[in-house]
Amino acid sequence: MKDRQKRMVRLLLSQKELFHLEDLARTFSVGKRTVSRDLDSIDQWLLSRGAGLDRKPGQGIRIETGGVPAEELLEALNEPESYIESPDPQIRKQLILLYLLYHNREIKISEMAAAFLISDTSVWNDLNLIEREMTRPTLRLIRHKGVGIQLSGEESRIRLEFLKNLTELISSKTVIPYLYSLKTDSVNSLEMNRLLFILGKLDFPGNRNRVLGALAGTEDELGYQFTMSGEAILYFYLQLSLHRLNGKSPIGETYPCGEEFLRLAAGLLEKATGKTSELLPDGEITFLGLLMGVMERGTPPEIGPHPRAVSKDSSLQGFTEELIDSFGKLDNRMYYLDEQVEAVLYLTVTSLVTRLQYGIPLWHGEWGSTSDENEALQGKRNELARLLKTRLSITAGPEELDYLILYFQSLFFRDREIREQKIRCLVCCFEGIGLASYLQAVLQKEISLLDIVESTAVFKIRQDYLDAKNIELVLSTFPLSGLSTPVIVLTLPLDRGLLVRQITRTIEGMGEPDGMGTAPADERKASLSFEHIMTFLGDFSLITLSPSENIGEIIAALSRRLGPDRRGAKRLERDFHDREKRGALFFEEYGVRVLHCKSRAVDKPQAGIIVFPDGAHRRILYLIAPDPCPEGYRRILSTVTLSFMEDRPFREAMTEGNLNGMRRALMNVYKDLI
Repeated sequence: MKDRQKRMVRLLLSQKELFHLEDLARTFSVGKRTVSRDLDSIDQWLLSRGAGLDRKPGQGIRIETGGVPAEELLEALNEPESYIESPDPQIRKQLILLYLLYHNREIKISEMAAAFLISDTSVWNDLNLIEREMTRPTLRLIRHKGVGIQLSGEESRIRLEFLKNLTELISSKTVIPYLYSLKTDSVNSLEMNRLLFILGKLDFPGNRNRVLGALAGTEDELGYQFTMSGEAILYFYLQLSLHRLNGKSPIGETYPCGEEFLRLAAGLLEKATGKTSELLPDGEITFLGLLMGVMERGTPPEIGPHPRAVSKDSSLQGFTEELIDSFGKLDNRMYYLDEQVEAVLYLTVTSLVTRLQYGIPLWHGEWGSTSDENEALQGKRNELARLLKTRLSITAGPEELDYLILYFQSLFFRDREIREQKIRCLVCCFEGIGLASYLQAVLQKEISLLDIVESTAVFKIRQDYLDAKNIELVLSTFPLSGLSTPVIVLTLPLDRGLLVRQITRTIEGMGEPDGMGTAPADERKASLSFEHIMTFLGDFSLITLSPSENIGEIIAALSRRLGPDRRGAKRLERDFHDREKRGALFFEEYGVRVLHCKSRAVDKPQAGIIVFPDGAHRRILYLIAPDPCPEGYRRILSTVTLSFMEDRPFREAMTEGNLNGMRRALMNVYKDLI
């Protein structure tokens, strides 16, 4: 409130007699028109506090307190910012733009001047600024002489511009309490007044309970909840959409939207409008579906692979994989991408890219700085900005970059537990998939004596580095030599029972006291069915393929041999390639390559050796697990790789291409598990 307006209130409160407009104008040395606008502003302020102006034509003006003590009004008047009647030019310009975006009709200059308690000249100047700052050719101001001003453009862009200006003007700290009828603190009181002011000028909202009820029902169908910020965006978008539809301003174009979100959007609009989807324009449904698909999901660690996930785009998948690899290099660790993390991170990246492409805003809260926890933060910002620009031709702001980085960290460290441990351990691997991160999570849960200080890449391991970090034990997927620190070599697929036994023996040799946690009993002692093992050994194959330098051709040929049908072969080929993208696996010491994957194309474990007639190409060990893979099947396949590393007869039989010898050697190993 202006200082003059505050002094006017004090004067009116101090005396009970009526004041004439001319007397007030003379007292404050302003014109009667200015006094009239000031009184409009004062009346709004008083009404918000239970009081008001009593205007008696021809007699004068006075304040009717309506039972509110005058002292209380004077105390409220002394607050640093008691209302919004005199916003700064930038805020005022945004309010006028919101007014134009909301109404689908011509608006007179005088109407906006009266709405925002400013002069016609101020409105005209603000309109000129708005016109100059419009960067999107899809929106423009149309001035109809003698009629009014109208904002014209693509309907979806008008709605997004409304949301964009609202999210810039009102923070999530204010809109969330408004949406959920929560109390606000004094810090946000001015912003709340601003929100209520503009919504009051727009006569907004019109269908609060109906829209909130429709949103709640939709989240039940989704199987997850949107964050409060995501729900706020959808709430305001739906309110705006209902108003624009009533004014016969539908969205004409259609937009890319997955089938599941298309169905959910149609249902949501039916509940909000009371109309069947057949009566609603396709553009309205598809655009709402697009918005729903990019809204923030609550509790991301609980969201796994989901039928509502969008179809994978190769460019976005490549972007996600390069992002993980780049961040791993900056953090000097390898990130293991399990199915859940891959699905959630891919959806997050897809949502971010879609929002940036269409200009869809979100009400981000303040999540604080991650600089104390992440020394490579600036490097990640630069790398993420580079990847978005070079791979996807998209420019993101600092807030978007930091949010995706924070989301990335929350996914990969969500299960990390800091415990009071004794044996300082380091996990490292040589694979591109970052097996070390996976091992870290497994070991933290199952072996209580290990304090896993770090998971990293093999190239970083030197004795002086281990000494500096006080590392007492190293777990590695690659044989390490020349170290005085004990090293346990791990093999794939991971056999947890064997790993626990190896670590137990090593720690006992280090003279540590008892206290080692163990793997669950059913995992240590679970027996395998003799029938399952014999079936697996009978299927263990020696396959001869034409030599090729292209691993893709080998995978295609192998998939055709092993797939149950043409469709199954294609699926198996795709699953092999998905695994290969995470890094190839070699046993360099023995000149053997490994191809392995999980696939729904098979219903039982399969393994064997690929040989080539020319003898010049390295042999390939292939392993295929069903997806999902029961524990018994996992142990069967784990034993194959363990036998290759530890059982000389099996390794020699494989090198010689002796199929019966391999089967006999495996049977000898499996007898201890039956």
